[in-house]
Amino acid sequence: AFDRERAGVIGTDFVLLRSEDIVGADTHVVSYRLPRIDANFVAWIGASAHLIRRLTMLAPGHFMDAEFYDFNVPNDIRAPQ
Repeated sequence: AFDRERAGVIGTDFVLLRSEDIVGADTHVVSYRLPRIDANFVAWIGASAHLIRRLTMLAPGHFMDAEFYDFNVPNDIRAPQ
């Protein structure tokens, strides 16, 4: 079985920061921490569909930003030539 605590995915310190529009979608902006890996996150979560629209992570020596869009849109992925 997947061990959430061992994997460091037990979030703490959740705070609802605000509401914000992301590309026409109403979102709840939520901050939280993963203390086991000393990482801080901010997630923009869709208010109706609950899809993550944007995610920011800050940790010692590491940061990342990601944006998610075009949910349920067909993709045309081709193998390299």
